[in-house]
Amino acid sequence: MECGDDLIIARAEDTIKRCCTKNIPAFFGFLNEHECSIVQLYAKNKHCRFLLFGGYEGAERVIFAALPDWAEDTQFPITALTFEYKKEYSLNHRDFLGSLMALGITREKIGDIVVGEGRTVVFIHDDIAGFVVSQITKIGRVGVKITTGAPYDIQVDNKYEIITKTIASARLDCIVAAITNNSRTAATELIISGNVFTSGVENRSVSYTVKEGETLSVRKHGKYIIDSVANLTKKGRLRLECRRKI
Repeated sequence: MECGDDLIIARAEDTIKRCCTKNIPAFFGFLNEHECSIVQLYAKNKHCRFLLFGGYEGAERVIFAALPDWAEDTQFPITALTFEYKKEYSLNHRDFLGSLMALGITREKIGDIVVGEGRTVVFIHDDIAGFVVSQITKIGRVGVKITTGAPYDIQVDNKYEIITKTIASARLDCIVAAITNNSRTAATELIISGNVFTSGVENRSVSYTVKEGETLSVRKHGKYIIDSVANLTKKGRLRLECRRKI
């Protein structure tokens, strides 16, 4: 296990202990997909009640909430800030993240950044919301107006490349070879060197059977959503359908 994973587990343990000791909800995050999978597994092994939320349905970066027995739900410490600017200016995720981190804000305090045309919504920890509003008047060279709260019609503009391949089996090495346009040998090297993740968890098993609905991330190649692995021919060849986020 990587040192980073050890730190994540230690912080999850502290969060759960804080919840049990004070008998109140305790929070940890924002977490990325890999961190979230580690924390979920640890919490389940500890038989801890928990919730995950990132400020809106489908958020990629989420906060982990450890819940005491009396709590059915909880208010997450998340504030949505809406940045408005002239539509002729094209700002991206990196522009906003860079401006926030230039203030000394750590990545853990920043959730999803949903970029739109002339409007971007940033989800952040409650405890830095006032600071951000007071400090930022521009993103790069573009003037912005910040209001607290997110619009009801918030939309995540995810764009995907559709990939269809014929494969011999649903083994991880077969699928990695197909989606990266590499040989099985090269795919095996990627897997055993720790460069492949299934549903956010590092997976070094070349014979692992990939399931429909799983996400598959390959370093330097991208993130894929496995939509379908279905029989195609009488000889047992399979048709792989997946999406790569672009």
